[in-house]
Amino acid sequence: MLTATKQATTGYWIEALKKNVYSLEEINYFLYHHMDLVYRDFFSDALFDYIEQDLEQPAIAQDLREISLRDGGIGDFVRYLLSESYYYNSRELAQISALVAGIDTMGQSERMKVQGDSLYQSGFLNSALRCYLEILQRREIEPVSDSFYARVAYSIGTIYARQFMCRSANTYFSLAYELSPDPAYARACLYMSLLTGDDEELLSSIVKYKISDDYLDAVRQRIKATRNETESSEEAQIFFQNLEDEAFARDMLEQWKNEYYTILK
Repeated sequence: MLTATKQATTGYWIEALKKNVYSLEEINYFLYHHMDLVYRDFFSDALFDYIEQDLEQPAIAQDLREISLRDGGIGDFVRYLLSESYYYNSRELAQISALVAGIDTMGQSERMKVQGDSLYQSGFLNSALRCYLEILQRREIEPVSDSFYARVAYSIGTIYARQFMCRSANTYFSLAYELSPDPAYARACLYMSLLTGDDEELLSSIVKYKISDDYLDAVRQRIKATRNETESSEEAQIFFQNLEDEAFARDMLEQWKNEYYTILK
């Protein structure tokens, strides 16, 4: 990992990861990408001493000690440390600040959702998907509210929808609605049913969610308009005009491969 601060020769052992870290950036990477594993006891005197002595960051160590003396919560430590890193931009910092709100009182499943949301927003869709699916598997172990699990199911559906797996998406949008009958979940099911072109599935959605003919027509027109706008956009026209160019096609393939591998992380 590229670092902007000192990289120590002696590592700091993170028990939750079963590995050493050697820089402030690596510590922050752990905080940002493993929020479900971060508990109050991580912010200990041993960590503060390591940051002060091995990483030669006495000011940061002192600020952390002051947060501890004020009985600061996990969110306070995380927000401060990430703000001192050059590794994350302002948008990422704003996202994580919102995600860690109230983390001190969260159960494990809620923490895992924070982790999944962070992965999703960073573009690591398959990692986020695994996290969300594990949360649903924990429903009997750690019952939270139905609305919480509905949001998790909706997030799974959204990932499948982004991967053009419409039937899988519809399965989880439907589960979300069964857990918590939010009209947004019903609309998502309707959109997926229309996109699959499966008349039987569409009829099932119309009956299940009591969709009126007027609303169905409005959704169809919206989808049609979106398709037309996409196909007639300047980017699409450039793409179609250059598709036969070998270099353009090769560059486009390389770009898609990079995006695909990012999603799989």
